[in-house]
Amino acid sequence: MASGGHNVKPKKHHEAMGNARPSRHNDRVENNVKVLDSIPKAPEYFDKRHRDKWESTCKKVFKMGILAEADLDLLEVYVLHWFIHQDAAKDIILNKSKDKEGKKNPSVLIAQDSARMINQIGDKFGMNSRARMGIKVDPQKPEDPFSKFLNN
Repeated sequence: MASGGHNVKPKKHHEAMGNARPSRHNDRVENNVKVLDSIPKAPEYFDKRHRDKWESTCKKVFKMGILAEADLDLLEVYVLHWFIHQDAAKDIILNKSKDKEGKKNPSVLIAQDSARMINQIGDKFGMNSRARMGIKVDPQKPEDPFSKFLNN
C-alpha cells in the first residue's frame, strides 16, 4: 500500500534509529530496486545530440548512486523535453515571442510546458540543490565506469 506522506523515511533510516518494523518497512519497493552498475545505452531512435544528452544526464544520476532501471523511461522523457525546450527557445530568439500583429509565438507555450516538465523530472533525480536535500542514498555507490579510464 502506497503512503501519501511526503516525509517517508527510507528503511535504512529506521534501522539506524532503531525503530524499524519489519511489518511496516520490509515490503517497500525501495528494498527491491537495485541501482545500475553501468550507464545503459540510449534509446535506439535517439540521434547524436540526444545520445550525448542521455549520456551526460545518466552519468549525473549514476554518480549520485540512484540510477535504476525503473528510472530509464522517465529519463528518456527528460531528454526529449530538454530538446523540445531548446528548439522552442531557438525559435523564440530567431522569430521573437510575438509576430507583427501581436500574436504570441506558439513556441512560447511549448518552451514553458517543456521547462515545467524538465523541472518536475529533474526534481525527482536531484538536479537542483533543493531536490538533492531530500534524496537519501546508500553510501556504497557503484564505481563510476569512467573513472577507470581517467585513472589509467
